[in-house]
Amino acid sequence: MYDRSVIGDLYFDETYNRHEDYIFWLTILKREIVAKGNHNVLATYVIHSNSKNSNKSKLVKSMYRVYHESQGFNWLKSWIYVFRYALYSKRTKTHVDL
Repeated sequence: MYDRSVIGDLYFDETYNRHEDYIFWLTILKREIVAKGNHNVLATYVIHSNSKNSNKSKLVKSMYRVYHESQGFNWLKSWIYVFRYALYSKRTKTHVDL
């Protein structure tokens, strides 16, 4: 959820078929709006073997697109962020692969 009176009218970028929510949040943060996290688990999800996030090589490629294309980072900075994203998500894994 977000406050439209603070952020304005923003919508998911439909150019991308993965990570739309992550791109959305990066767009909000680029506006230098303070975002606060919630450490409580509010939802869980399951990744099935045929889901979009089950293919790790496609997942890496799509994360590269997030940083390089949607955020405009150069290729090196994009790969550094992909690496950091992978490390962080590995440490904080809260979903169950089926």
